[in-house]
Amino acid sequence: MVMSREEMKNLLQRGIYEVVFKKVDGQHRKMVCTLMPEHLPKTDVPKVNEDWTWKRPSNPNVLPVWDCDLREWRSFRIDSVLLFKSVTE
Repeated sequence: MVMSREEMKNLLQRGIYEVVFKKVDGQHRKMVCTLMPEHLPKTDVPKVNEDWTWKRPSNPNVLPVWDCDLREWRSFRIDSVLLFKSVTE
């Protein structure tokens, strides 16, 4: 998969995506996620055009996203992504 963090972030801000990635322990994980403001919790909606403020220092190799199934914030390493596919039309 050859896509930059910025490209993924921009797409996630406009749609819902299935992301399959390799976890640190070697297992594959499938996650349906988004950064669309209307799907994010109202208490901590990140600003779309600015970098987010997180409790941890920002890592340019990791993208925090809203997991639509678990309904909580998760993240994945950009270089571990095996599949990045839109589930919205």
